[in-house]
Amino acid sequence: MGNVKTCIKILKLKHKMKIKIGLLILFFFTVSPKLAVGNVVTVCGVSEGFSYYLPGGAVPKDQAGWQKDQLSQGKIIFQINNGNPDILIYDAKGYMRSVKEEGGKVEVPYFTLTNDNYIVTVNYRQKGVFEHFLFNLDSLGNGQVVWGSDRAEGLIRKSSLFQATCKK
Repeated sequence: MGNVKTCIKILKLKHKMKIKIGLLILFFFTVSPKLAVGNVVTVCGVSEGFSYYLPGGAVPKDQAGWQKDQLSQGKIIFQINNGNPDILIYDAKGYMRSVKEEGGKVEVPYFTLTNDNYIVTVNYRQKGVFEHFLFNLDSLGNGQVVWGSDRAEGLIRKSSLFQATCKK
């Protein structure tokens, strides 16, 4: 008889846990729909900042070091489709590229439910490139992004840090 009572208690406990997990999932997707449904979180414009160029490759020793840098005609679009983040880059020529489609592993290691702050990382392991984006947005998707890029391979090796205004 004791085994039957124990089994019933276990079944009731499992049922309660399923309900709690279901409510937690519902709460997560209700409070933070941007992570659940495909949409553009924000669009960021001109990026201005600085880059540190390492000597070697196409960079002569006398031109290595800090330089003011900017992406004057590009755009950065942060979107989440069905829970999958991606960064779309429009370059100065108007060409759009998805960092995911170019082989980047995109992750969102941090976001807040109370406001729209995100940290997004992109790792192109095979290319020796790592990018990071810190989005500081209001509930409408307006704000700014501070982002950086580290390039260890290629003719130009550099580390950059930029800032851009974002609007939805």
